Amino acid sequence: MPCAMPRMTPTSVPWSSPVPMGISVRGADLVRAAAVRNSGARTVISAREALKEVHRLLRVIVGGARPVIAAVEGDAFGAGLSMAAASDRVFAATNARFGAAFSKIGIFPDMGMLYTLPLRVGTANARHLMMLGAPIDGEHAHRLGLVDELAPPGRALDKALAYAAQFADIAPIPVTLIKAALNSGINCVEDAMRFELDCQPLLTSSADAQEGIAAFREKRKPRFTGM
Repeated sequence: MPCAMPRMTPTSVPWSSPVPMGISVRGADLVRAAAVRNSGARTVISAREALKEVHRLLRVIVGGARPVIAAVEGDAFGAGLSMAAASDRVFAATNARFGAAFSKIGIFPDMGMLYTLPLRVGTANARHLMMLGAPIDGEHAHRLGLVDELAPPGRALDKALAYAAQFADIAPIPVTLIKAALNSGINCVEDAMRFELDCQPLLTSSADAQEGIAAFREKRKPRFTGM
């Protein structure tokens, strides 16, 4: 069953620029596992509350108004892999490593990985990565579709920032709505047309649409404001 489709009323969207996010995470799963083993019966409740806090970050990455661009150097294991999979664009160094190490220490994939990883690498590859937890390098991740663009070691953030700079000339409201639509689930052409009916009439009457048309006619760069 598809996720509930939100109604959209884009009168004004908070926007300055996309959010570049550097990722190098390992060992967080070991900390969580130690807490589970040492805390006793109260762990179930405390673990649920801790996950709710983590889910707040995931909702910002997936559901926020601005694109999130991940730059991965070093190791992105567990939650690091989850954050990369949830991002709108992923840059990684060729020697970066990714791993869903949860099953190796007896815990369950979290931060939305069950949803975001298959979207990037397909169900069969996601099943393999999550069940065995074997690490892969940046080049392998690129071949699978987890990484969008590779960079030499130490240059992933530079490439991510250069990519983010391209949004300076893009109207923010369409970008926000495209992100929302794709994350809500487009399962057939009828879903796509329902989003069009919600979004297009509002956008065609927006100040940014008028500015875009004027800039095209005057052969200049548009000055979008998110209105």
